[in-house]
Amino acid sequence: APGHDQDARRLRLLFPALARPRSNLHAGVHFLGPPGTGKSHLAIALAVEAVKAGKSVYFCTLAELIVALARAEREGRLQERIRFFCRPALLVVDEIG
Repeated sequence: APGHDQDARRLRLLFPALARPRSNLHAGVHFLGPPGTGKSHLAIALAVEAVKAGKSVYFCTLAELIVALARAEREGRLQERIRFFCRPALLVVDEIG
């Protein structure tokens, strides 16, 4: 898709570490804006580029993340679940606000 290709090029310019196979990018990226402005689209494009660069990616909503962490805490597995979410090179948390 032409829109995706253009977004991918922009993301590679903004996040050159995605193009390096062994880079250790430790940063937070926040897409802020009103509904319908393409925040999820950009996050998915970033995730796709990360996968193309050989990075691991996990995508979830904030609600799913909270439910998973709350369940893990009740079951006494919170540290294990936190390690799970920290394991991928890129964690995308969608639908935050």
